[in-house]
Amino acid sequence: MRAAIHRIATTAIAIMIVLALTAPSASALEIKRMQLSNGAVLLVSEQHQLRLGYGAASEGFAVDPDGPLRVEGHESGAFFRLDIDSERSAPEDSVPPLVVSDVLSIADTLHDAIRDAFESAITPTLREHFRGTDGDG
Repeated sequence: MRAAIHRIATTAIAIMIVLALTAPSASALEIKRMQLSNGAVLLVSEQHQLRLGYGAASEGFAVDPDGPLRVEGHESGAFFRLDIDSERSAPEDSVPPLVVSDVLSIADTLHDAIRDAFESAITPTLREHFRGTDGDG
């Protein structure tokens, strides 16, 4: 299943990036483009969906500086956001009993899909940039 998620996520992310790069030019429309976003919903299985979203903005913060997650030392500026959500729906005809081991197993499956999609989207160069080890501090 991981190979299928990797293939699907890589294709969806590539399509979203192409759409972002080929969207009508703001200068051609004589407007200022503030934000561009798009997304895709992928059906991993009958009960499992993976939602991929991205957004690019010319200014602002990727993480709300007044929110609970604080990122010190970052000023307002252009950013690219990649949002990956994984969800499971119970079968329509029944709701399974709440069994802790089953819930933990489902959580692992949902998290694995997010990790696989993210790992398929990031390059070693980008990983270095996020870690601040690329010299572009």
